[in-house]
Amino acid sequence: MRKIILVYFCLLTTVTINAQSDFNRLLLSASAESTFAKNGRYAIGVSYVLPIKGASNIGIGVHYGIANRSIESGKFVYSCNTIDDENDNLEYRAYGNDVKEKQTIHLLEVPIYYQLRVKNLFVNIGPEIAIPIKAEYNTVEGDVVLSGYYPKYNVELTNLPNHGFGTYDVTGNQGALESQVAWGANVTVGYCYSLGAVDLNISAYAKILLNGYVDSTEDYLTYPGEIKSLSYIENKQRVFSLGISLGIGL
Repeated sequence: MRKIILVYFCLLTTVTINAQSDFNRLLLSASAESTFAKNGRYAIGVSYVLPIKGASNIGIGVHYGIANRSIESGKFVYSCNTIDDENDNLEYRAYGNDVKEKQTIHLLEVPIYYQLRVKNLFVNIGPEIAIPIKAEYNTVEGDVVLSGYYPKYNVELTNLPNHGFGTYDVTGNQGALESQVAWGANVTVGYCYSLGAVDLNISAYAKILLNGYVDSTEDYLTYPGEIKSLSYIENKQRVFSLGISLGIGL
């Protein structure tokens, strides 16, 4: 129904403590991940790695991030059941055309991972929880036609703007998003290259987000004539992304 384009960028600050002295470093890293779309995410954070035995470690982090997301739709149809101002039942319908929306989501992220280090190689694997702190949307383009179908009279009404039926330019439509906790998992494979006083960390990772940041069970329409975020008519929010990371260990 629409094309969702998503690219993430991430800036992390990590404090790492490990049983192996070669890795007892302050790590400043920058990474970028992509689902081959146009979204971005930036974050700063702190992680602590606890040695278990030999090359095995457990890590936990706390990151603050900002995700910028874009949604585009072609033509779509949406409907919900409601009651009008005269207490008559109706099916409230929306016919959208080329609606474009931007979202900004502030996140508190907590990754927990198992880490294996062998010489200069390391692998991290584990779950991640992302808690939205603030989420907003802004519609930048599009038209939506609203109509009301009354099954009692078998009639569909439109072009009655005083009753919430008509054509609406939704450009500039904005507000808060109903958000939800998102769960994901990631796998990171990296190499630590010593440059003397500092280390260069290079890694690649894969991440899957099992559910979206926005609660898509909310209604897209509220009578009369309140139009909300496109996320509320989005059924699938699972995202898979690939990324690379470069870091300097001090």
